[in-house]
Amino acid sequence: MDKRKLFLEKSYLGFAASKKQYFCGIKVHMLVTGDGKPVEVHFKSGAISDVKVLWSMELDIPKDALLYADGAYNSFDLEDVLQDEGIKLLAKRFLDEV
Repeated sequence: MDKRKLFLEKSYLGFAASKKQYFCGIKVHMLVTGDGKPVEVHFKSGAISDVKVLWSMELDIPKDALLYADGAYNSFDLEDVLQDEGIKLLAKRFLDEV
């Protein structure tokens, strides 16, 4: 059985901005410690935005923690909410190319 057929529904259609192309499948979102130990793992369909997944995470991490993330997790609102919890979200910022 061709397993790719399992992810051909529209709900699995995502966009990989770094590659500038669409894909069908799932994405794995992981929160890990500085030592690389997993704290929280989510498997979501490609159609769900990365920042939406981050909003849904429990983030059971200590106050004054730094949360590093790539540009897909940019959200000023989420940064403000986490800041109120004592967590600093450091999402990579991209400048529009001219």
